[in-house]
Amino acid sequence: MSSTNKKFQYTGSKATMKPIDKHYLLLQFKTRVYQKNMTEFQSFFEEVMRKAYDDFKKIRPYGTEGDGGNDGYRPSEGIYYQVYSPMNPREKDADAAKKFKDNFNTLKEEWSEISQIKKYYLVFNDKYTGSSKQLEQAKADLKKENPNIDFELFLAEDLEDVFISLTEDQLIALGFDVDSRNALRNVRDYLEKLEVELDRGNDEFVFKTLQNIKNIVLEQNDENLTLDYEIMECRTLQRREEVNEARKKYESILKRHPNDIRAFLYLAEIYLSDKDYEKNEELLKKAEQIDPNHWLLSLQKLIRDYRLGNEVDLFEVDETTFPSDIRAKADHYRIYALLFHKSGDTDKADRFIEQALHLNPEKFANHEIKLAFLIENSSPLINKNNKFEEGDVERLLANIQEVDNRFSAFGKLGARNQIWLNIKRSHILLANEDYATYGDTAKETFDLALKCYFDSAIDGVHTEILRHIELPDDDFNQLLNQVKSTEKVISDNLAQAILLQ
Repeated sequence: MSSTNKKFQYTGSKATMKPIDKHYLLLQFKTRVYQKNMTEFQSFFEEVMRKAYDDFKKIRPYGTEGDGGNDGYRPSEGIYYQVYSPMNPREKDADAAKKFKDNFNTLKEEWSEISQIKKYYLVFNDKYTGSSKQLEQAKADLKKENPNIDFELFLAEDLEDVFISLTEDQLIALGFDVDSRNALRNVRDYLEKLEVELDRGNDEFVFKTLQNIKNIVLEQNDENLTLDYEIMECRTLQRREEVNEARKKYESILKRHPNDIRAFLYLAEIYLSDKDYEKNEELLKKAEQIDPNHWLLSLQKLIRDYRLGNEVDLFEVDETTFPSDIRAKADHYRIYALLFHKSGDTDKADRFIEQALHLNPEKFANHEIKLAFLIENSSPLINKNNKFEEGDVERLLANIQEVDNRFSAFGKLGARNQIWLNIKRSHILLANEDYATYGDTAKETFDLALKCYFDSAIDGVHTEILRHIELPDDDFNQLLNQVKSTEKVISDNLAQAILLQ
């Protein structure tokens, strides 16, 4: 590394970076690490390395010959780098380990005569999830086969170390904002990006990211920003099935911020899922006293009406009164689509769910409802033998898989989202009497349900599975343990299904 890059310095000053400046810059850096995949990340890696090391050279692939396993190297040190940045690193450990070994073998064959290989790095954009047994095993295997060469993983935190050593001029040249006065705005922008990830169901990514930026948020010393962070943290805990922890945090928030409506409404949502309708109504009334016109209040009321089967005057629906915020407006279109569908107005239901998808195509729930309509609208095609017409099974299963693939690309689907897709698959498989495939799907669904917070939805999942299959003793005992550990009374349907088992 060049001697001028030993530490960050302000222009015209020898003062080193203050904590707030470091946190602010790391927020921007981590944003890029999380968002960049494939060639975008490789280009980012190359830019940082070229600033940090005078002798770093990137290698341009040449036709069918490629780069010979070399995405960049420092010939004076004999150090070589191969970059791999998949969208979901934890799902690609095996691929990364294979790439580590295969690309080195290619490198050894094609570059040994050009420049001595002393050290070989797999630059793996792990997005701060860390190494794995497979990667460490690949590294050990390579070292055993090539004892004179060092092998290492170059993870996100290693690139961070290089990044933080750059000078102010170099950071500006890379497009980073070094003015910490903009930190508050940028942190808010970042939380907005995390909202999109929550819509996608990328809950683990959001949770880990929130942990990484917590200090940055606290450094801003802004009460409203800290509250926004806490609310998002609670929502993420809900999605990760840590509902009791989320409940405690919401209760703390509403005590400390009694005039902020969000904690009341998100807490009301938890009680609605638990079928505690009295507590749900109590919280909705308290929220209404704070702000009777809040968009989230109107949405939660609609959801309550839908769940309870209450009559809703759909002739009075005025789309011009929907919230101006795009995501909030899409949520209203989705819930009204459900209400219209329930009333039998399928044309309006289809139009409203299409509008929800148009406004927010990143929301898993919007795709979920469209799939549900598609499957239900196909039911008249079932013939007298209660089987789908030829071609319908493949078409509907392909539609489900398309949604699965779309959202799995952003990260591992949350358990509930995967359960929902599996349940829809199961309905089709059962109607088509494909019992072997159904059994495999039911087993996966059951295992996922055991990991979830036990509410009315999970109660229903277990009930449906028990109606169709007999659980092995180990699985049945796990179900009994989950039921015993919950504070809620199980449904009569589930109780009956358990007794029959």
